[in-house]
Amino acid sequence: MFVRTVNKGNGKQYHYVLRSVRKNGKAHPVHEIVADLTALPAAVVDVVRGMLKGAAVRVVADTAGVVRVKATLRFAPLWIALHFWLDLGLRRLSFLSAGDFVNLTGMVLARTVSPVECRSEARTAEWLRKSALHLVLGGSLRQWDRNAFYPIIGKLSEHWEEIEDHLWTQRTSVPRLYLYDITSTYFEGQGGSFAALGHSRDERPGNPQVVIALVADEQGLPIAMRILPGNTKDASTVAAAVSDLKRRFGVANAVAIMDRGMRGEANTEALKEAQLDYIMALPHKQAREFLVARSDRLQWELFDERHLAEWIEDGKRYVLCRNPNSAARDHRTRDRIVGRAARRLESLKTMAEKGRIKDRDRILARAVRILTQAKAAKFFTYEVGTGSFRYETTELVKMMELYEGCYVLETTLLEQPAKTEIDQTYRNQREIEEVFKSCKDELHLRPNFHKKDANILGHIRLTFLAHLVKKRLELKLRTAACTDRGSTFLARFSDIAVNELDIGGETQQVVTELSPQQRRSADLAGVRIPQGPFVGTLRKLLPKTVQHLI
Repeated sequence: MFVRTVNKGNGKQYHYVLRSVRKNGKAHPVHEIVADLTALPAAVVDVVRGMLKGAAVRVVADTAGVVRVKATLRFAPLWIALHFWLDLGLRRLSFLSAGDFVNLTGMVLARTVSPVECRSEARTAEWLRKSALHLVLGGSLRQWDRNAFYPIIGKLSEHWEEIEDHLWTQRTSVPRLYLYDITSTYFEGQGGSFAALGHSRDERPGNPQVVIALVADEQGLPIAMRILPGNTKDASTVAAAVSDLKRRFGVANAVAIMDRGMRGEANTEALKEAQLDYIMALPHKQAREFLVARSDRLQWELFDERHLAEWIEDGKRYVLCRNPNSAARDHRTRDRIVGRAARRLESLKTMAEKGRIKDRDRILARAVRILTQAKAAKFFTYEVGTGSFRYETTELVKMMELYEGCYVLETTLLEQPAKTEIDQTYRNQREIEEVFKSCKDELHLRPNFHKKDANILGHIRLTFLAHLVKKRLELKLRTAACTDRGSTFLARFSDIAVNELDIGGETQQVVTELSPQQRRSADLAGVRIPQGPFVGTLRKLLPKTVQHLI
């Protein structure tokens, strides 16, 4: 539809809303009048003309009932996310029918675009009914039904390995680095058979939880995920992850990057048997003891400008690193702990000297209580007598000043790469931490309200699929030097909607016009967004993988 102004010989202007139609098999369309706007003020005619071209919808009272806005449907963020979802190629999986794929697409895109409003299946269905996704996928508003979502969630649980295998085959190259870590997510309620009390990473020790073990590549793209009982210990999960990499994906000549919590005899042996190299950090206490035991052999002056030193011992290579920011933080923490304990010990000493407390056992009990409460027992030595108390700091305080901000990396890569690359490679571990942060804080993985195992597992896996869509968008933006998070980028387009206009009893769907900044942003993502009349541009820009649906 469009507005045409006709100038008549009598000097009057007539304004009509026209539409193009083909009749009797003619090659060229003819124009039919849908509505006569001549009686309306010129300003109103301009508003209608702009609306039909995609300008922002304005409420105009004086339209004599000719123009009415029937609905405004969410569109552009879903459209952008759809392109990156379709790139995964999951439509080709045999266990998903066309209807299943449409429902799965709706759930994943809703969770990607608006995770807060789509935290449950009922809310997801309600949110999708206010979107234009059914128009894109060739369905109707009635197709968004929460009862149709549950079977899809069950299929995600049943066929998850098939999905992972498919995503692996979609890769253009085999990764060299594999990041591994685990996290947990808790339940409001009893949870399913996997739920158990354990070490909570969400500071919810009283809530049952499940443990999520994840393998990702160096960019933070998930490769394999396992969901384990909530009381599973960190170090007991590595062997199964290594087995997955070898058995399912045929990984060889690779390097596993793991956090300090994964280090242990069984894990290093599992990696050795699989012939995989590794880079791990020693646990803080073990690293400190390791350095203390070798303090006479360490030459701190060998630290280069990047605060790195290295040596080989017992067939393993150790890289000693120092992070200045961590050093400053450690120094403040230690000063606070030691200072607080010292003030209380000095007060105890004064009390003993003045005879306010004389009994040796009472003095000893109070000193132990002070150091225990302050968690400073390792920093002080003391002597207790009847009516006397003396204390002093240990050598550990001076030694910790030397080691503040230090961490030790252990690796089986004895010759290559250089120590700076070893340190930088280990820092890639932050990419898998970003995966967990994205799923928990942005996509609202937690808490889980489901009770059935299939729904519990499906909820978690659906969230990780949404993260995968968002992450692929972010990687595309990185190639254009844009550092926006996926959620921030999608929010730029929240005002771009499909407006359904009723003009003279005829419905016209028009996409809101993009601002110049939004056009530039869409170019960064490599996505063309339909403009103006929706149906006219939809088929031209719709990805081929879903064109058969409409």
